[in-house]
Amino acid sequence: MQTSRFLANAHVLPLSFCAIYFGFLAAMLAPWSQKQFVFLHNIPFPFFPKFLTPQRYGLAPFKVRNFRLTTSDGVSLGAWHILPDEFYQEQMAKKSDDDSDQDAFSEDIFDQALQKYPTIIYLHGNAANRAAPFRVSTYSLLTNRLPVNVVAIDYRGFGDSQGDPCERGLVLDARAAWDWVIQRRGTKDEPTADDQERGVVIMGQSLGTGVAAKLGQELTLEGTPPQAVVLFAAYSGMRRLLTSFRPFGLLPLFAPFQLPILSGLADRLLVTKFETSKHLPEMLFTKLGTPGGRRPHLVLLHAEDDRVIPSQNSKDLFHQLWTLSRSDRPSNFTIPTFATVETFQLGPHRNLESPNITLINTLNGGHDRIGEGQVDLIARFSGLK
Repeated sequence: MQTSRFLANAHVLPLSFCAIYFGFLAAMLAPWSQKQFVFLHNIPFPFFPKFLTPQRYGLAPFKVRNFRLTTSDGVSLGAWHILPDEFYQEQMAKKSDDDSDQDAFSEDIFDQALQKYPTIIYLHGNAANRAAPFRVSTYSLLTNRLPVNVVAIDYRGFGDSQGDPCERGLVLDARAAWDWVIQRRGTKDEPTADDQERGVVIMGQSLGTGVAAKLGQELTLEGTPPQAVVLFAAYSGMRRLLTSFRPFGLLPLFAPFQLPILSGLADRLLVTKFETSKHLPEMLFTKLGTPGGRRPHLVLLHAEDDRVIPSQNSKDLFHQLWTLSRSDRPSNFTIPTFATVETFQLGPHRNLESPNITLINTLNGGHDRIGEGQVDLIARFSGLK
């Protein structure tokens, strides 16, 4: 009797699962649901962050300036400026000569670092905030391994920033960081705008790669390109990313949207797109208004064991750009047990000034871990070394 009752109800569980799953897919067509899923900005990690005391999260005392930016549409953002360790140690040595001087460095000292050293504007991925441990370790590694500043922002709706995230809003946030850095890099010698921009690299990770690609495209077409754009765990576009997304490396959650009957619907209703496969070619190949105008170096960094965004995304972007460039076959080399590197230069008259397009494909690193070897390669191909 119990067996027959069990068999009679056996279909209930799979039907319930299907109903919940397809209900979830239907809900994801709504703009509000998409925003929550794409940005995950309501996951406040670390919880109750103390941005005024970054030493809580492993950064050295006095090494970080906590400050605020205001975007062109009036949104206030929280940000950190992390000093190059080389410069930081020099300033700390001066402090040690005066035991009574235990105050934070002045604004002038931080501005001196921006004028003296290159700067990486770091655009993070979704969820959490600028104090997340894996992000702090990246700032530390960059500033300790290279003589560079790092400016890390929290987008609108993240951390202690105001507002609500959206695709255009994140690009405006990144632009505010760019404008702030360029303004602060001004010196008494009044360098040209080209001199100021050559020392600034835009680096995006995960979600931030879409922001970095779009900002790089806009700046280049305006005639004020960054020195380089570095994309760490890039995706070709949000549409492809979502349909191939595998939570914990398991089944593709949104695979049904690849079906012809649903594909067009998804295209029409997808709010956040970040079309990197469109923005990078525009950045590198669109005719510039200024003859001889510069274009930035581009570095694509991806780990084979990335279980969030498959490394095939970066490989496809690199191959797309190489095909459009009509350049010779990329040169390549392998660092045993670590990475393979492919690279080519743009332009008919290639020289040291010609932009590099480089793919760094490491064996390990996952989705958000970066090590010394990766940093050295980024520096080599982005002009920081």
